[in-house]
Amino acid sequence: MTSAKILKGVRNMIVKGLILWLVGLALGGVLLSRNISAQANADLTYALEHTPQGIPLQQYFKIGTSLNNHARIVDSNTQATVNTQSVELTNSTSQVGSIWSTDNNTFDLDNEQVASMWLYFGDGGSDSTDDESSKNNTAGDGMAFVLQNDSRGTAATTNMHKIYGETLGVWGYDDENNQKESPTSVAQSAIQNSWALEFDTHMNLRSQYDSLIGPGNSYDIDASAGKLKFPHIASNYPGNVNSYHVEKVYHTADGKPGWWPGNDWRSYVSLNHNGLIMGQNFNFLSNKNWHHLTLKYEPQRNGDSKIGDMTYTFNDKDPETGAPLAGRSQNVPIDKSKITDKDHPHTARWGFTGATGSSYENNLVVFEQIPDLVDVSADAQLTSLTQNKKIQENDTVKEHDSVQLDYMIKYLGGKSEWHDVVANLELPKHIKYLGGKITYSGQDNATETITFKDFSAATLIRKLSHIFNRNRSHVKISLNGEVAEGAGKVSAATSSFKGTEAVAEATVPSFRVAPLKFLELRLTNESTQDVDEGQFVKIAGNVAVQDENLKNPDLRLHVKSNGQEVYNQPLSGSDAFGAINQKLQSSLFTENKNDVTVWVTDNQGHTSDPIALTVYLGRLALKSVTGNLNFSGQLNGRTQLLKSQEPFSVNVEDTRKASGSGWHLEATATALDKDDAAGQPLAGQLLYKANGLTTVLSDSAQNVISHTNSERVIPNKLTTDPDQGFYLQVDGGAVGGTYTGRITWTLSNTP
Repeated sequence: MTSAKILKGVRNMIVKGLILWLVGLALGGVLLSRNISAQANADLTYALEHTPQGIPLQQYFKIGTSLNNHARIVDSNTQATVNTQSVELTNSTSQVGSIWSTDNNTFDLDNEQVASMWLYFGDGGSDSTDDESSKNNTAGDGMAFVLQNDSRGTAATTNMHKIYGETLGVWGYDDENNQKESPTSVAQSAIQNSWALEFDTHMNLRSQYDSLIGPGNSYDIDASAGKLKFPHIASNYPGNVNSYHVEKVYHTADGKPGWWPGNDWRSYVSLNHNGLIMGQNFNFLSNKNWHHLTLKYEPQRNGDSKIGDMTYTFNDKDPETGAPLAGRSQNVPIDKSKITDKDHPHTARWGFTGATGSSYENNLVVFEQIPDLVDVSADAQLTSLTQNKKIQENDTVKEHDSVQLDYMIKYLGGKSEWHDVVANLELPKHIKYLGGKITYSGQDNATETITFKDFSAATLIRKLSHIFNRNRSHVKISLNGEVAEGAGKVSAATSSFKGTEAVAEATVPSFRVAPLKFLELRLTNESTQDVDEGQFVKIAGNVAVQDENLKNPDLRLHVKSNGQEVYNQPLSGSDAFGAINQKLQSSLFTENKNDVTVWVTDNQGHTSDPIALTVYLGRLALKSVTGNLNFSGQLNGRTQLLKSQEPFSVNVEDTRKASGSGWHLEATATALDKDDAAGQPLAGQLLYKANGLTTVLSDSAQNVISHTNSERVIPNKLTTDPDQGFYLQVDGGAVGGTYTGRITWTLSNTP
């Protein structure tokens, strides 16, 4: 009995322990679920608090009616975008969601279409470039823009017995049979008669034999698109067999067939990715940012009316400011026959689908412009009236410039009018707005006045009293103002024009404000001047003066050459106000090349910006000549010709203008007298030989060298060749001794 009691006690303990363990597991599951929900809710709260401008949805869209649809419409949670709604497609694991256009809001395949929207993919990505793992990417799985004519209408979704994220709710389902998949069976499970543009946040890359167990997870192994490694955007036809590819993987080391028959193999299905746009890391889509998408559709491609032309551009607006960006684009053909059916030969239902597997994200869409409903546009232009210049990106305006800011809002067409348009003007800062007016097109050309009291800070909100249609197609808002004081850069400002059916935006680009110059010097003389000695350097132009009470004597012209101020004098009172017409002596500029700075000051302490000039001073100078000439020889009673023991050279610097300038070097010589008390002259004479000519030097000036300039020479060194130079002719009756004389050189600037 004792044993029985003990055994019973043990059994009770086992049972209780099992129950407690199960309860603990259940509680753990509840806690895990709460953590997931809290994380999703926090991200959703953030997204709704930063919702971009969009339109209400109920009138134009219908939540998908498939049994497993988790999509819902949620309101913006920020005052900046009141009345904006978004569709939340998914917000947890193992979900599918869809939203579809209503029956009277279809996509017309035979006419031009423009659609724009904002997309949000949660915050599960990272900037990692490693292979995907739960550490660097928790997002899943994305969503897709879809055109479709599936017979199920708004109930269209992927036909799958269990939800799998890689389908995104539109692509075919790769089932658990890893040896019987075919493109046909996969395509048949997709949304039929459709074209999809996917935004894939989770990579599906299983391709090894051991991993090919259970449902497919290989859609992103697309050899035709190159190696897919990161989240991406791509398109194809979900219900078409040619969108899929089946690949066998054998149970061998390299996955290829072995030599023996009946090799064991498994297969996977991949998706062909057309018009690919891929990120550089896992932050491309799921990065806690809203992403703007613009779709532009043309009903013909290269003149073929059976093929449409679709261009999609991603990230073409700044999510913070709404300012336009270049974005990334792709262009693909749309085969209408793969979308239309006999009941819908010209139109398609359109919308979004999304799905999650074991990974998840908040998938949200805000619609900005709906295809074929209304086509609208808005433009903004800032103009400096003072400068008579339209301001473009990074242009400069000046303090106190008078400016005009114009917004042009246009209705371009559509099957609906554009109602209840509110202009929410985010005005460029650093401008004092004084007033303006609104001009409405149409037969009445009505106007409304805007006064300075209507402006609150840098925002102006005004409901337009105009219903936009073909007869009243545009409105112009013109605002006048003055640039405020304070230099710096002014950021771009994006304004929105939101109506019931669409939203248009216009951006004033960033610009710079330059300080108002009280003195602005403008010179009309050449920036580089060549002057010769004795000539003048010309300083001519005018100085614009903001203070009209000043007179010329209150303004001073300053000139600095090579760092030293060489001129500082008031403007002439006899000249026109601000006129400068000054001639400066070349002697103020002492170098061959002179770096000159010119500026103006006034008696109020203002200084103009300096203007740089270059002055080349042209001058003629004898820089050096051979010093002593010595002759030596033995007297023999005959006439002798003794050459100077030193070679003769002369160095002439000539930096004058080349045309027509030249010079002559002349020499005079005294008699050669004996170095004794009697000072008897030498019987002989001094000669200079050059170019076959012999010149006798005497007390009369003789031309030794002549030169004509063909270009500026700094300096000009002339050295005689062996046959040229000075010679002493000694007569036969000369008396031996030491004799001395003097040569005088004269450089003349005669041509």
